Amino acid sequence: GISERYLADIERGLKAPKLETFVRILNAARISPEYLLQDSLIFARPENLIKDTLENLPEEQRKIFCDFILRLAESMEHTASHS
Repeated sequence: GISERYLADIERGLKAPKLETFVRILNAARISPEYLLQDSLIFARPENLIKDTLENLPEEQRKIFCDFILRLAESMEHTASHS
């Protein structure tokens, strides 16, 4: 099993459990890994990364970023249609 001391160290961020230990803790708490990671998986999607990046930029940089993305998309469409 897992000692109370080790579990307390994990909770305080002093130790990082191995994957096997992490899964055992989740199983003991009756928590599925998918449930625990669902927000991480959502934020890992490219469109969410772009959205988060845009939200953190000043207005002028946001306009430049959007213009760049639109030009990149047009270029990719043009390249794909000529392949």
